[in-house]
Parts: sequence; structure tokens; C-alpha cells
Amino acid sequence: SLLSQVGVAEYSVKWENPCPIFMLPDVFCDECSESRDVNLCFTPPGHEDADVNANGSLWICQDCGTPYNARSIELRLIHILNRKLVRYQWQDLRCTKTNCIPPRSLVALSDCAAPVKTDISAESM
Repeated sequence: SLLSQVGVAEYSVKWENPCPIFMLPDVFCDECSESRDVNLCFTPPGHEDADVNANGSLWICQDCGTPYNARSIELRLIHILNRKLVRYQWQDLRCTKTNCIPPRSLVALSDCAAPVKTDISAESM
């Protein structure tokens, strides 16, 4: 097999899904009021080249076939992003040595002369 030719054991390779996943929980259908978690990074089959429907949504309720309200999905995404940005901006600075919050704001060093760090890194944003 090809794996043995490159020197990799058959069961040592772990498959990872190359597609991104963003699950939006509790998306409600306007027609049947059914709630589902929707993967917004997944385009349903048959919609790869098709235009969006009149509602502006590619995601369709699996129970009744009605498209989800794209505007409400968009507003929820904006709300999630806004909460994440506010949480990042309001986070505390912590001492890297004692893990305590310095008593003064906007300092580069804590009282014990150790640098401060953020709880949420800029890279994770």
C-alpha cells in the first residue's frame, strides 16, 4: 500500500476533517418551530452553484423543508462576535508570576516586577 511505501504504519494515521465547522445552536424554523443546530460552514447538497433562495438562506429545515431566516442567523452571528469582542476588551491583565490581577490599570509590570499577560490571547481572537 501507499502508506507502507512512505514508511507510515497503517493505523497510525488519524483522519482529520479538512472542512471548517461553525455550529450555530438552536436555529428555529419559522414554519414548524423546530429547533436544530446548524453548521454554517456546510453548504447543503445541490446548493454549491445555485443562488440563494428568496429568503436569502442556503440552510433548509430538515423537518418541513422551509429555508431558515437568513436575517436572524446573521443577527445572531453579529451578536456572538460582539460578545466575544467585548469579553476580549474587558478582560483582566494578570501577573505571569503570581497570576494575580495588578491593583493599577494599564501597567506593563506587576507589583513584583513580572510582566503581565491577558487571559485571552490576541491569537485566539
